[in-house]
Amino acid sequence: TGIVANHVLEHLDCQEAVRVLKECRRVLQQGSVVRIGVPDPEVFLANFPQDTMENCQRLFGEPLDPNGSARTFMDGALFFREHRQVISEAALRCHFLSAGFRIMERSSFGQSLTHGLASLDNREKFTLFMEAR
Repeated sequence: TGIVANHVLEHLDCQEAVRVLKECRRVLQQGSVVRIGVPDPEVFLANFPQDTMENCQRLFGEPLDPNGSARTFMDGALFFREHRQVISEAALRCHFLSAGFRIMERSSFGQSLTHGLASLDNREKFTLFMEAR
């Protein structure tokens, strides 16, 4: 058993995100996993020189909305107006620690410590996945 939250925490400010993770920790059974996916700023930094409307599908697996205000996929994905924070691996580790988790590790798309959790993964090309227990 476990909890999955893909592309959720970035919509919350830091304090709200920690409160949500604390609640996840509270309801999880001993040994269960919380799996978090967030837009990975490292991916956007590495691809920034090529981050154009023409390259978005190839680089990130999604097109840039031609009618939107974002000029790069990074602007649209990291600084989307409904996002409240940019979460790096280090920041996510701090969120987990603040919520009381002590065992955490980076994960890959489609791979999980708990059978079935990774079947809910999405946005493979630009998501940072981490699990904690």
